[in-house]
Amino acid sequence: SAGRFAQIVSRLILRNELGLGEQLWFLTTQDRVRPAIEASEFTFGAWWEKEGWLFDVEYYYKRTSNLTSFILNENQNSNTSYDRGNAFAEGIDFLIKKKWKGYATWCSYSLAKVDFQFAQLALGQPFPADHDQRHIFKWTHLVNLKNWAFSATWNYQSGRPYSIPTISEHYSQEQE
Repeated sequence: SAGRFAQIVSRLILRNELGLGEQLWFLTTQDRVRPAIEASEFTFGAWWEKEGWLFDVEYYYKRTSNLTSFILNENQNSNTSYDRGNAFAEGIDFLIKKKWKGYATWCSYSLAKVDFQFAQLALGQPFPADHDQRHIFKWTHLVNLKNWAFSATWNYQSGRPYSIPTISEHYSQEQE
C-alpha cells in the first residue's frame, strides 16, 4: 500500500543550545508559518497461514516533512528561531504465530531506522530521531482458561539514541 497524509496537530520540539528539548503541541496555521505535517508512506508485505501457523513480513518506508524545531538561544544577542525539518523511517517487521486450543504464542522482530534532518542541527546532516530504536524482539504467550485469559510478554530491545551535551567554545567565551 502507499499513501500521502497530512496532520494539522503538530509537535514542536523546543531545543536549547545544548540540543536538549521539550515537546509542545500546536495547531497548524494557513500562513505557512507552522504548516501541516505531510507524510508519504509505502508498505509492502506478505503473509501465509496454515494449520494454526501464521508467518507475516512487512517492509515500510516513510518520509515526513514540515517538522518544526524551535531553537531557544540563551544568549540575549542571538535570535530565537524556527527550523523546519524532515524525518525518514524505514524498517522491516517479522511475525511468527502459532495457535492451539486454549493457547497461542507468537514472536515478532522489528528492524528499523528513524532519522531527523534539520538545517540548524547536526550541521544539516541526518541524525537518529529520539524515538529511533533499531531492534525490538517480543515473545508473547496467551492462555485461555474458561472465562479467564492470561498473557505474558518478554521484550528485548536495543537502546535509544542520546547525545552527551557539550558547551561550545563560543558559548564559553561569552560567559567569561
